[in-house]
Amino acid sequence: MRINFDGTFADIQRALRAYAPSNNLGGLFNQELKEVKEEVPKEVARFTPPPPVKEIEIPPPSMVFETQALERAQVNLEAFPLSAPEVIHTKRINDSEIKRQASFTPNEKTEYFKGLIAEAGKKHGIDPALGMAVAKAESNFNHKAISQDGFESKGLFQLLDSTGKTLLERNDMDTDGYDPFNPETNVDLGVGYLRYLHETFSKPTTLGNNLSTVPGFNSSEVEKFAVAAFNAGEGRIAFAQSEAKKRGKDPSTFEDVKPHIPSITRSYVDRVLADRDKFGTVLITPKE
Repeated sequence: MRINFDGTFADIQRALRAYAPSNNLGGLFNQELKEVKEEVPKEVARFTPPPPVKEIEIPPPSMVFETQALERAQVNLEAFPLSAPEVIHTKRINDSEIKRQASFTPNEKTEYFKGLIAEAGKKHGIDPALGMAVAKAESNFNHKAISQDGFESKGLFQLLDSTGKTLLERNDMDTDGYDPFNPETNVDLGVGYLRYLHETFSKPTTLGNNLSTVPGFNSSEVEKFAVAAFNAGEGRIAFAQSEAKKRGKDPSTFEDVKPHIPSITRSYVDRVLADRDKFGTVLITPKE
């Protein structure tokens, strides 16, 4: 059989059909053509480029995220009615004391600071368990701690240098040798500051910026306001009380004031009070 393969597909197909009765070559060729036609789409599909990947829009760095450092920097602007903290040259603990404290086991360290805080609590009329809880929240009992919020709060109770020096001045003490890393000094000032905040929220107290505090309804509410003020500043808490009052809420109860307090401070209060209960409440007769 002679087939002109330069002809059209129809001509080739007719020629094969004419030859098919003798050897079925046309059927085989048709089958091959069918298989080729079926394979072509598969091959084409195999090399068909995949659909374009959907572009995901990546937002710029968030300007509204909260971190403890940023939030603390904001709430501590009124942590004490003083000027911005100043950098001072501080005296460090002597080498023998550093070595002694460095050798403490965790339990020994806790007992050491517990003794200091209990003594300061008795002096200032503050529950030592509360003082322990605040020190844990502030520095986790690291007397050499320095905050990373730009204010460089220092020591066990993370006091600003300006706050520590002002507390010394209020007690007619010399500020020249102020050492924020001395545990005895830092504990005494930190617990004393807690006492000051308790007094601030135990009676109407006029602050700067036309703010004044509202006394807590009872000793429990006073404690919550004092702890919140240790973190956020008494001015910030007094402002939150005024906002609660504007909305018809009771400014003497922490629960009504809480919605107007920064979230990080609310968490701080919850954490401190929970740890206070773990350390065990020790009642101290308030100093007259």
